[in-house]
Amino acid sequence: MTSRWSPSLSTPAGAARDTDVMMQHINEQLERASSEEKAGMQWFTNRLSVHRDKQQQELATFLRNFDEKAFKQKIKSCIPKGAANGKS
Repeated sequence: MTSRWSPSLSTPAGAARDTDVMMQHINEQLERASSEEKAGMQWFTNRLSVHRDKQQQELATFLRNFDEKAFKQKIKSCIPKGAANGKS
């Protein structure tokens, strides 16, 4: 999902979150899986873990380089003039 006003923020955060959700779901399913399924699920979890580490690094880099001033300006530009005073 990409946000209309800040696609650069939602993409790395969303990718990191999606990977965490997948890993959590697989770990929950692992408890009920057969021994044959567990081997495949463990392999997939290990692959997701590597992917997650990459996503976390990308998110951390993004946040270190985040331009707060430009972000605030972008938000301001989305607010109709007078809306801050209760007018629209």
